[in-house]
Amino acid sequence: MSSASAQNPPLIKWHTRFNTGHPQIDAQHRELVELLNRFSADLDTGGEHHAPLFRLFSEALRKHFVFEEEVLRRLSIPLHLLNEHIAHHRESVQLLDGLFDELEQSPKEQSLKVLAEITHCLMEDLVDEDRYVFVSESVRSTSWGTPPVAPVLHAFGRLVEMLNQQNDRVTDARNYYLTLLIDFPTPVFRSAEDGRFDWFNRTWLTFTGQMLDDAYGYGWIRAVHGEERSQFVAAWEKCVRDRMSFAMDYRIENAEGGLSWVHHVGQPFFDGEGNFLGHICTLFDITERRRNEASLRVSAQVFEHATEAIMITDPSGRIEAINPAFTAITGYTADEAIGASASVLRSDFHDTSFYRDMWASVLNGGEWKGEVVNRRKNGELFPVWLSISRVLGEDGTILRLVGVLTDITPLRTSRDHLKHLAHHDALTDLPNRLLFGARAEHSMERCARESSRLAVLFIDLDNFKPINDRLGHKVGDETLCRIAPLLESALREEDTVARLGGDEFVVLVERVGRADDVLLVAEKLRGVFPLQVGDGAESLQVTASIGISLYPDDGRDIDTLLEVADKAMYRAKQAGGNRVCRLAD
Repeated sequence: MSSASAQNPPLIKWHTRFNTGHPQIDAQHRELVELLNRFSADLDTGGEHHAPLFRLFSEALRKHFVFEEEVLRRLSIPLHLLNEHIAHHRESVQLLDGLFDELEQSPKEQSLKVLAEITHCLMEDLVDEDRYVFVSESVRSTSWGTPPVAPVLHAFGRLVEMLNQQNDRVTDARNYYLTLLIDFPTPVFRSAEDGRFDWFNRTWLTFTGQMLDDAYGYGWIRAVHGEERSQFVAAWEKCVRDRMSFAMDYRIENAEGGLSWVHHVGQPFFDGEGNFLGHICTLFDITERRRNEASLRVSAQVFEHATEAIMITDPSGRIEAINPAFTAITGYTADEAIGASASVLRSDFHDTSFYRDMWASVLNGGEWKGEVVNRRKNGELFPVWLSISRVLGEDGTILRLVGVLTDITPLRTSRDHLKHLAHHDALTDLPNRLLFGARAEHSMERCARESSRLAVLFIDLDNFKPINDRLGHKVGDETLCRIAPLLESALREEDTVARLGGDEFVVLVERVGRADDVLLVAEKLRGVFPLQVGDGAESLQVTASIGISLYPDDGRDIDTLLEVADKAMYRAKQAGGNRVCRLAD
């Protein structure tokens, strides 16, 4: 290194805020900064090694991009952030290829442009891209840290120092660095000691779409969004008054007429005697970052407040995150679930082939949906509707599995209740005609196979109408509800008593031997009566008339058997009621 370059500080000084927390990434960044400073020093001293030094820088940056992308994949950062990072790398590589061709063709004419471009490329990598991703990933926050812009402004401050030196070589360097700032790809502008802005680079003017004459002084501030303008002015005036650094986010009208979110940073600079000269400032377009932050906040809110249980696992099924609904539904807290296998919810309800087919569907088809019986922490089994999907990396490898569980216990309970209502009498809760018919059909099929018999008993209450007329329908309903369990208690467990409607009941007697055996069952049912209803002068008695039919003697289908039993019941009523009758007798 020449003595002249040794006397001048480097273009970029390494700053601790460049650190990402990843040792190898930081080491590569230091190497890139050193190579850039060597390239700058060579231009500064009139050296002739521009092309070789540029080639070294370019090769080191390419290797850094490849290594960094692999590290980011292992960190499993959000896919859209990884893709944005890779896209930025590709743009930088294309830029390097074009710059190298220009530098080889016209090294002296193009050297300043090349230095400006690669300085911007590296500073964006250090300040915005790498640190943004690695620091954000390490703290897993939806609020990104302020970019470490002080080191960038230090480089600008060094340029200002050089502009104030009075020898010929520094005068040349001043022109060189001023040219660098004018065409620097980041918007740069400067304020004087009184805080009024007196210099803007071309990138600033292009970004804002403002004319230079309109921007001077405080003119450009009219483009700051009205909701932030007064806050900006107050903060800026205090910064100038206290000669402090400045940082603020606000919206500003851009060249397209829309609004862009920017991060405005300013650094005070001084002359050699320590006199305050003003601020040098730059704008970072953070519109996309703001959009990403908003998207992340929405995603976090959905995750936290979803009524469905959500769990995120690694490819092996190890739980990495759960939401509050998961704890509410399964009973497992985050401390208990995270790190455990998703199989902690598995019950013995499903066999091994069920889970094998499930995972085959996820791995080969990308998702699986279906009903699963899981086990809560307290051991209780519960049904869920489970949806499993996979999150893929850019190379197609599985990065995460996402499971969404909906507890369908209330749904199943409601479904079972509706099913019960469809097959039972709403008043007495006895089987209705539909369920009675289904059981009778099933019983007749068995009788046909076994060459056995069954009986149908038709029961009609005697003297029930006066109860409704004199005591009211409410008492009538209460009487029917009293009779239903009495009839059930007189039968075997395998027999069925159903209410057809009104005061009519029907009984299915399974596995009947002789006809006399059915008569005994009928007399037992009649023995439930008489039933006393009401008291005093309004006291009434209810008895029953019962008709009998036999399968296959009186019919081979349920409609015929009911018809025969109904006729027998009417014969019993005609004989005075409170008796049992079979037409064949």
